[in-house]
Amino acid sequence: MGDGSERRISQGEMINRENLAKSLIINCNLSKGEIIRRDMLSVKSPGQGLQPNRIDDLVGKSAVRDLMAGDILFESDLSKLC
Repeated sequence: MGDGSERRISQGEMINRENLAKSLIINCNLSKGEIIRRDMLSVKSPGQGLQPNRIDDLVGKSAVRDLMAGDILFESDLSKLC
């Protein structure tokens, strides 16, 4: 029920969040500059990269680096998109 104070995430929750969360990954090799399509993206564990709810932010944009199948996509991949 709580005491009305700000909710803080415990260390155990942080570990679980990373291990159990999901990340967007590229499922094929992609060269820098190629357009990212939805069918090129998959969702897998661990949750170290861009969260799946950000998929629409990637689709239709060009890759900012060369990507290999299985690479996790990161916020830096998104922040560099034009």
